[in-house]
Amino acid sequence: MLKDYKQLPMNMYRHFMHDSLYRNSIYILLNMLIASAAGFLFWAINTRLFSPDQIGTATALISSVILLASLSLLGLNNSVIRYYKELKSPNRFMSATLIAVLLATILTSAIFINSIEFFAPDLKNTLTNPAWAISFVVLVYIVAVNAFTDNVFIAKRVAFWILIESVLMGLTKIILPFTLSSSNFVTIIFVYACSYIAALLVTTAGFKLNNISVFAKPDFTSLKRVSKYSFGNYISGIASSGANMFIPLVAFSLIGSTQSAFFFIALSVASIIFMIPSSINKSLFAEGSHNITEIRQHQSKSLKLITALLTTSILLLIIIGRPILSVFGSIYSETSYIPMLILAVSSIPIAIISTVGTMLNIVKLIEAMVVMNFIILGAVMSFVYIMNDGKPTSLALGWLSGQSLGAGIAVIFYFKYLHQKVLK
Repeated sequence: MLKDYKQLPMNMYRHFMHDSLYRNSIYILLNMLIASAAGFLFWAINTRLFSPDQIGTATALISSVILLASLSLLGLNNSVIRYYKELKSPNRFMSATLIAVLLATILTSAIFINSIEFFAPDLKNTLTNPAWAISFVVLVYIVAVNAFTDNVFIAKRVAFWILIESVLMGLTKIILPFTLSSSNFVTIIFVYACSYIAALLVTTAGFKLNNISVFAKPDFTSLKRVSKYSFGNYISGIASSGANMFIPLVAFSLIGSTQSAFFFIALSVASIIFMIPSSINKSLFAEGSHNITEIRQHQSKSLKLITALLTTSILLLIIIGRPILSVFGSIYSETSYIPMLILAVSSIPIAIISTVGTMLNIVKLIEAMVVMNFIILGAVMSFVYIMNDGKPTSLALGWLSGQSLGAGIAVIFYFKYLHQKVLK
């Protein structure tokens, strides 16, 4: 009996490592956890070095970069996972994709910068400076390329390389601030950019060892073949990620730079839990795209893993949430704790929404996925605006209310489009 108990960890390891869904889920989840932990330490360091006003400005800029990078991907990051196995020349597809993403980056960034007075007027003086504007566009492209190449690794089911990326990015974020003397928010942006440059170095090595190249002759015909699917994912991605991407900017506009800093720190900690359904469903997407006949089994395994990890994580955050926030400073521990817990609980409806969206994507019910995600985005943003009273807690309650309604909408879509018609 004792021998069996001693062998239990090894048996569990073998079970998970020999199941590609579990294995890649673990790699992706570890990547996201390391990235979140590094982000946590990164902001913990910065809150000691910079004022809440400078933190608020930096988070607004970084959120803008993430938003524009997502828009510039044109949905092709999901297409590479869904169609990788079917592509005649994946390398030529990737080469064409990176050109398309570059053009989209220039266009979306130009629109954003020229409309900055509407989106975030407090950033106008920064982004209308020519040097800042060019640097901003370059950073958006680097972030977009990193997101796309990560999905290439997932498509090939070698997510281990994403984990290595995350480790190097984390080390860059943690170590580099101590080597710089500037006390301006520009330092935060510089360190953030360097972490993505470090990630591209890992990507280059990973591509070489896996015989992947982005320098092949571009095949724009392959882009055309996946254009409908990509466009559907593009529109759906704007909706599904819109709340996450817009909320820091919304907070910056609604409650000011100082209060938005408190909200952002709460969101940063809670986002560690958001990573759980996101990472597992990425693996579910890759496995379902590779072998759709086993989609029910993949869905069941994913939900079990998500439920176990979310329950444990939320309970743990309730217990150690204040000590975690105290790393940022006592004022963050006092102001951000309740918003953090509210946001953490919202991971439950987020998991439901994410799983249904992934299943719709696998079976190519793109129109249904788009409609569902836009309804949910409208619900979340409406509740955030309606419940806002100028404090971080009200924004968090609005977020939770909108996501909870969104989960109910997702369940309706599941039974309408998946349960009876597709997943018999």
